[in-house]
Amino acid sequence: MLDSFVQVAGSNHPVYEVFVVKLSPHESNLILHSGNRSLTAEENDDKDQFPANKTQAKGVTFYVYSGRSVSWEPPYAMWVVTDSMGIYKVVSQDNVYPFIGIPMPMINFKAPKILPPTNNDE
Repeated sequence: MLDSFVQVAGSNHPVYEVFVVKLSPHESNLILHSGNRSLTAEENDDKDQFPANKTQAKGVTFYVYSGRSVSWEPPYAMWVVTDSMGIYKVVSQDNVYPFIGIPMPMINFKAPKILPPTNNDE
């Protein structure tokens, strides 16, 4: 998946990050980010936060954050990856932040019409 992200985002950005948000034993969200600076740059400076690990994909080093790790600037690229029981969904987003709720696309839902009770229901 990181290889695919680098293929889409390119490999010339100064910062690449993975934020892991564990929701339950079987579900997690990942935020993949590339940009001029860390998505959590101010928090990292203010709280002396640093990545838990790092990994490489296609010659790019990704810093990995797995806990509460702002000035926001648009990223070069950002994906939200949801893992639910091993089923992965990838959504391109530009308005997410790690370790708080991730807005996901809404599904159109038409509520059923509720009819008033009839005399037969008594």
